[in-house]
Amino acid sequence: LAEHDAARSFAECRGVGGAFYEVTFIDETTGTRYRLGICLPLRCEAATVAWWLRLSMPGFIAGFRMQERGFEFEELAERGEVNLQWLVAGVAKAGTTSVADWLAAHPRLHLLEERSNAYR
Repeated sequence: LAEHDAARSFAECRGVGGAFYEVTFIDETTGTRYRLGICLPLRCEAATVAWWLRLSMPGFIAGFRMQERGFEFEELAERGEVNLQWLVAGVAKAGTTSVADWLAAHPRLHLLEERSNAYR
């Protein structure tokens, strides 16, 4: 999805009382990795989403079989919903990992557990 389409889908989902999730999974037949943004009820279990994908995806992709491993399910938030007070940004070999590790040792600071390497 283009960024504006994703933002619109997110707003529509919240407007109907849902939660917007990113779901990542792999087609066992082809090895293709998929990432979908989907609107689901607020309290939706990962096992339910996996069941739904196994049931519905063959209707879109002939012969689809979802791998058990590689399935990820995460609720997404809009930038305005995140209480971001600071961030560590840098370029390769600039020491940002060391700075982040040093900050993470502080008892009153909370860092994201998964660090992004999206711009490698």
